Amino acid sequence: MAADFTFSWFEVLLFVLAGYLLIYGRFFRNRHINLPPGPKGWPVIGSLLQCGKQVPIKFHEWSQIYGDVFSVKLGTELVVVLGSHDAIKEAFVKKSESFAERPKRWSLSIATKNKGITTPWPEWKHTRKFIVRTFRELGAGKQVMEERVCAESDILVEYIVNNKPTDLTRVIYNAVSNVLCSELFGTRFRYDDDDFKILMKTMSLNVSAITDANILTFFPLLWYLPTSLKSKFLALQSALASYVENRIKECRQAMHGGDPDSVAEAFLQRDDWDDGKIGDLAQIGKGLLNAGADTTASVLMWAILYLAMNPEIQEKCYSEIAHVVGDEAHVRMRNRSKLPYIEATCLEIYRCSTVSPLGVPHGTTTDVDLYGYRIPEDTMVLGSLWSVHMDEKMWPSPREFKPERFLDANGEVVNRERVIPYGLGSRDCLGSELAKMEVLIFTTRLIQKFKFKLPSGCVAPPMHGKFEFVRHPHPYDVISEARH
Repeated sequence: MAADFTFSWFEVLLFVLAGYLLIYGRFFRNRHINLPPGPKGWPVIGSLLQCGKQVPIKFHEWSQIYGDVFSVKLGTELVVVLGSHDAIKEAFVKKSESFAERPKRWSLSIATKNKGITTPWPEWKHTRKFIVRTFRELGAGKQVMEERVCAESDILVEYIVNNKPTDLTRVIYNAVSNVLCSELFGTRFRYDDDDFKILMKTMSLNVSAITDANILTFFPLLWYLPTSLKSKFLALQSALASYVENRIKECRQAMHGGDPDSVAEAFLQRDDWDDGKIGDLAQIGKGLLNAGADTTASVLMWAILYLAMNPEIQEKCYSEIAHVVGDEAHVRMRNRSKLPYIEATCLEIYRCSTVSPLGVPHGTTTDVDLYGYRIPEDTMVLGSLWSVHMDEKMWPSPREFKPERFLDANGEVVNRERVIPYGLGSRDCLGSELAKMEVLIFTTRLIQKFKFKLPSGCVAPPMHGKFEFVRHPHPYDVISEARH
C-alpha cells in the first residue's frame, strides 16, 4: 500500500518557520564576519538560478569578477570558491589542517554517516596514510598494480571493434572498473559476468544519484521530507556498500597468509582489525569505486576523442612510443622520462577534460583567514579546478588542444605542477597515482594498437561536455583502425 505523505497546514508552517530560523541564524552569525565578496543571491535559493546548468563555467566567470576567493549562497549553504592554483594551494596545502574536513551537510556525508572518504579529519588522516602506503607498496614495491593495468589494457584491446563506428564508453568503463576491483579485492571479472554487470549498473546509477542529491546539500531540510530522490540516493548508496562488504568477506575467507596483494587484504591483516570495521572498510571501497571508475573512464574517453580530432598529434604520440618501446611492449611508468611528448599529451588531456571541475568539497575545521577574508568554521569550500585549467593568463587559447604548451624549446616537459586533475593537499584523490598509471598505460596501449578516427561525415560532439559530478564528453562514435 502506498504511504500517505500529506501534511497539515500547521506542519507546513512549522517547516517553513524552521527553515527561516536556520537561514536567519546562519546569516546573523556571518554578517559581521569579513566574508569574501560574491554575487548577491535571492532569499532562500541564493544564487542557484544564476549558476545555470554549467556551474564550473559560471564560477570561473565569477572568479574573474570577484577575485581568486569569493563566496556564494547556494540554497541555504554558504560556499567559498577558490578560483586559482595559488588560492587552492594556499588553502588546501599551506593551511591544510583548517580545510581538511568534509562538509557536514554534504549529501554524501549524511548518507555515509561520516564514514569512508567523508570520515572526519582526525580519524581520516591515519586511514588515508595507510591506504596511500598500501597503494604505493602494491605499485612501486611489488609492481602488482602496473602488471594488472597492463593485462587489463590487453583485454580491452580485444573488446574494441575494428573499422566500425562504435561508442567505446562501456568497454572503457569495464576496464577501468576491473582495475579498481583488482586493487581493492585482488580479483578481476569477465566483462560478461552477471555479478560484474550488476556492479557496473549500480556504480553508474550511483554517480547520477550523487549529482541529483546536490539539492539535498543546499536545502538540508529536504532530508526530513520523504522524497523519492532521497530514498533512491540512499538505496543506491546502500546497495553499493553492501556489494563491497560482501567482496571483503570473500577476501577474508580466501586469505592464506603472506603479503597482501589488495587493499582489502592489507586492512584485514592490520593489528587493530576487527570485524566490526567491515562496514567502515566497505564505505572506503565504495568511495574509491565511485570516485575512481567514473573519473578515469571519462579521462580516457576524452583522450580518445581529442586524439581522433587531432590525427597529427596522435601520429606524433605513436612515433614516440614506437621509438622507445616498439609496437608490442607496454609503456611502463619508468619510461615516462623518455616519452616527453606522451607526457605533454597526457597533461593536456587532463587540462582540457578537467573531469572533476570542482573537485571534492572541503569543509573548514575552524574559523580561518584566507587572502584577508574570514571564512567561518563548517563552511563548504570548493577548489575550482576548471578555473585553474582554463586560466587564459597561464594557458593562452585554453580551449585548444595543444600538447606543445607543456614542452620547452629543448623538448623538456614544463608546468606539469600547474595541472591538478586530482586536487591538492591532504584531502586530494586517494587513488591519484593509480589513476595516472591507468591513463598512461591505457592511452599508450590504445595508440599502439589503433588509429582512432571520427566516422566520415560526422562532426565532433559538443566539446563543452556534460557537467555533472564528473564532466563527461557527450556520446560519440569512433572508428578504431588496427595498426597491424
